[in-house]
Amino acid sequence: MRNYLKYSSLKLRSRKGPCDMQGPNFAWAQNLTLTLGDNTIAFKAPRHSPKNAYSGQVRHIDKNNDLVCRSVSESRMPNQNWLELLTLAREWAFYGPWFIGGVSQLQCAAVVITRNYEKADAKNVPESLFHPRAFEYELCKYLTDYYGHKHDNNKADWLAPANWKSLKSLSVFGARFDVAPFHMPNTRDHHIVVPITDKHMLRFSFTFGSWVQATNIRNGQCEFAHVGQERFRIDNTPVLELMESIIQSITITLSDKNQQAYDKVKAENPDLKMAVSETLAPLQWPAES
Repeated sequence: MRNYLKYSSLKLRSRKGPCDMQGPNFAWAQNLTLTLGDNTIAFKAPRHSPKNAYSGQVRHIDKNNDLVCRSVSESRMPNQNWLELLTLAREWAFYGPWFIGGVSQLQCAAVVITRNYEKADAKNVPESLFHPRAFEYELCKYLTDYYGHKHDNNKADWLAPANWKSLKSLSVFGARFDVAPFHMPNTRDHHIVVPITDKHMLRFSFTFGSWVQATNIRNGQCEFAHVGQERFRIDNTPVLELMESIIQSITITLSDKNQQAYDKVKAENPDLKMAVSETLAPLQWPAES
C-alpha cells in the first residue's frame, strides 16, 4: 500500500538523483466490465488517479452494442483506413519520496478497431478476424497505417511489433507486443490485441511516462534505454507490475453469435492452430504513402 506521507503528490523539492516510487495498490483495484458487441470484457484496474487534474478518464457505455467506430484524426493516420471507438481510458501517477512529487505514470486505453469500409478494397479484406492469419495480416496493416508513416529523413520513428508474443491465456487468441521509439526518444507503448468479432479487434494499450529509446535490437526483440542523465534514472518496476496485474486480470466472454463465428473458423480449418505466430519480425518502415 502506498505510504501517502512519504510518497506524497505534493511537490516541494526537485529530484537530484535516482529514487524509488510508489503508485496505486492493485489490491484495491475495481472490477470493471465492458460490453462490446454483446461480448463481455472483464478486468481489474485501480481508480483513475492522474498526476494532473485535467487528465480525464473515459468510460464508454454502448447501450445498443452496435460498436459505432469513428475516424482517426489525419495527423495520426493520414490515409484514414481505420475506425476506432475509445471505450476506456485511465491514468495512474507514481510518486517519489519526501515531496519530490510525480516521477512516472501509466496510461491505459481500451479501443475497438475496425476497417473503414468506405476506404477499404473489399478484395483485400479478410472474411473473418477469427482466423489467426487474417488477424495478423489486419493487425500489421493497422500498425503500418497508424505508425509506419512517421519518420524523419527516411528513418522510422517507431519499431513495431517488437517483443512479439502469442497470447494464449484468454478464451480467444491474441498478441502482445511493444511499439518502441526507434529513431527519436519517446514514450513506450505496450499492446494487447484480440479479435472480438469477424470485423473488430480490441486493443488494450499501456503507455509509460518515462522517455526511452529501443536498444539491443535483435530478432524482433529489443530493450529500452533510459534517455536523459543517468543520475535521474528511475526504476519502472512498480509501473510494469501494475500493467502486468491488469493484463493478467483480463477475461473475455464472446457472445453466442461471435462464439459461433469463432467455432466456424475452427471447423472449416481443422488443421489450423488457433493462435498467432510465435514470432513476428518488426515491419519495414517508413511505409510508402
